Amino acid sequence: MNWRLILNILHLKSEKKFSEAVQKEIICSGLSADHLDLLFRQVTAMTAALSGEIVLNVEYVYQGTKKTFLTRTVEYDEEWLREQMTDFVHVWTMRKPMLGAPVHEAWKCHDCSFGDICEWKQARIPRRNTDGTWTR
Repeated sequence: MNWRLILNILHLKSEKKFSEAVQKEIICSGLSADHLDLLFRQVTAMTAALSGEIVLNVEYVYQGTKKTFLTRTVEYDEEWLREQMTDFVHVWTMRKPMLGAPVHEAWKCHDCSFGDICEWKQARIPRRNTDGTWTR
């Protein structure tokens, strides 16, 4: 179900808070949501669980405002997820070197918390030599 499309067609603001009366009704139904976006995500997860499908709801949140700017429902791929998590753990425990962003995504480096210690980034920053030439 593409609930974002439904919201757009009906011109509903999914982040707008429900009234107290509506929130009480939602709680009586066994859910806990204070706005439509959260309610739709919960209902989507419940219907997927009832149907036997395994889906993941991926939510992208802007750190500056702590607001969701994109939500995607994707099929669960256990092999891919295990591969990714194993890779992340190896980087976090320093058993594998951190890889920088691909060149076409290098803009991400500006917001990265590890910029000061990132060997990948340091290796790509041009440096001025004592003779005035530049090297990487």
